[in-house]
Amino acid sequence: MTLEKTLKLAGSFLKIARVFVIAIGIIVLFSILLVKGSNSIVISETTASVILGNLKVTLNQPQLAQQILNSNAFPFAIAIVASFCIIFYMGLRELGKIVEEALQSSVFGKNISKRLIHLAWYVIVGGMINILSVIVSALRINSMNLMQIFNPSVVTGIDLQYSYDISFIAVAFVLFLLAKVFAYGAQLQQLSDETL
Repeated sequence: MTLEKTLKLAGSFLKIARVFVIAIGIIVLFSILLVKGSNSIVISETTASVILGNLKVTLNQPQLAQQILNSNAFPFAIAIVASFCIIFYMGLRELGKIVEEALQSSVFGKNISKRLIHLAWYVIVGGMINILSVIVSALRINSMNLMQIFNPSVVTGIDLQYSYDISFIAVAFVLFLLAKVFAYGAQLQQLSDETL
């Protein structure tokens, strides 16, 4: 398979992926809004039931269920999903522009290194949003008294552990290095074209 065919195939794949990201984002946002607006939490004076498909959790303290329902977690979830979809879409768009430029001119086109730098910054922003979502989720979970949910005679303690994925830093570093390599390749291509 030639480079041109590979780049055309990659361009087609990236167009499909962008549509897929938009569709997934819309579905997830709609699902969050549907859960927020539905009657999935039934609250009576003595108990509260949270219904998630086939799973039904009954709490003996209805104020905890009301706290979960009225919390600011839903707007935060919408913001995180929207941010991830936007960043992912923009990254796919930059990859598409790299493929288009490679098809039109050369693999060492003038703007490819700039687009790789943009892509590296999208990776960094996406990774920071991921870390921020883990931190805020951890703070929200720790602010709730989870021992209220469980039977204290059976569960004596809860230990929540969180991990932060920082592999995005390595990916961004590699993209910055690739940008330098492509910038140098573009300079060599320009010198070669001038000598001929």
